[in-house]
Amino acid sequence: MATDFARLRLKHHGDPRKLHDILQQECRERFCAKLPTLCACPGFEFPSLAVAEMATSEAAAAIHASLIPPGAQVLDMTFGLGVDTIAIARRASAVTAIELDPTYHRTGLANIRALGLTNITLLQGDSLATLAATPPGHFDIIFADPARRDTTGRHFALGQCSPDLTTAIPALLQRTHRLIIKTSPMLDPTLAMRELGIGTAAIHIIGTTRECKELLLDIPSTPGSTPAITTTCHTIGQPPFTITPTTATTPLTPAIPLQGHLLLEPYPSVMKATPLGSPRTLATLASPLHPNTHLFTAPAIPPGFPGHAFRIQAIHPFNKQTIRQFRTHYPKANLTARNFPLTVPALAARLRIDQGGHLRIFAATLADGTRALIVTTPPLTPPPSPRKHKS
Repeated sequence: MATDFARLRLKHHGDPRKLHDILQQECRERFCAKLPTLCACPGFEFPSLAVAEMATSEAAAAIHASLIPPGAQVLDMTFGLGVDTIAIARRASAVTAIELDPTYHRTGLANIRALGLTNITLLQGDSLATLAATPPGHFDIIFADPARRDTTGRHFALGQCSPDLTTAIPALLQRTHRLIIKTSPMLDPTLAMRELGIGTAAIHIIGTTRECKELLLDIPSTPGSTPAITTTCHTIGQPPFTITPTTATTPLTPAIPLQGHLLLEPYPSVMKATPLGSPRTLATLASPLHPNTHLFTAPAIPPGFPGHAFRIQAIHPFNKQTIRQFRTHYPKANLTARNFPLTVPALAARLRIDQGGHLRIFAATLADGTRALIVTTPPLTPPPSPRKHKS
């Protein structure tokens, strides 16, 4: 049974030490999967529940750190709980981090000591003001994760985040060779680049096998040093999938799915890259069902396909006869709608079936423009060897 922390806080109201212990216990129980190393460190303290909730996962921070060359001098403009700073410090020569909140700064200093990290300098203050006093070219990389949540709610546009980087890009790029900005997964990367006034960047999209988590813009300080936009889709626990200008122009040749073949569903990070060319890059591995459906099919799992693979059990045309008889054969299933005129709730109501069970049914538009209900069995395990895409 899960611990009732609200009841514990009410019971010990007015006892600061006990409330502090309850906070530490709750954070370790709630975030042990997200922050296993920090939760396992006895001396690590969480300054608040909110900062732990907003913190990036250690798995995502490891991807951030993988973008840092060994031995680099790095600035982290937004320390927070310190997850990114800690991960980057394990690769970089030295990391300077800045934290605006005095409480988070004080706790951060103690946590850095508890983790035994000696190459982190944590400053307290406004990061943009601190940078204004920094000489040009001082850092190899500046990493920024502007806060997207405040008392007015959540924000997606970079100009609404804190610190506001939209007017500071020239000053930032004068003080570093590369600027890496972490943004909301809801943000369109091309619109973000336009908002920042930059012409090019390497784009990194990070997610799990179930959802897209964040978007990173890796901006060079020298114009033209990144000649074309390259997008890398990172799915935690899976090999990265790269989209280059060459692979993003692969012709789309749709195919009709067949019973017994596989239906392939890209991971969320790859789906997020649809406007950047992921469907055409995926078309080098498997056949799309339709240019706008973003589902693929193949007789076997293509090595390196970044997504789930389902075995096609049956394919039913979406017509009145199918709708009348569907519940008899499939009273319960998990529904997904792609390039389809009905939402999942509306489709479930139309078919009169319950959500759940072991089957997944994809409602999709096919290559010939017809609509179908594709009944599939649970995901299969993909081959371990990835296929790389190079320009």
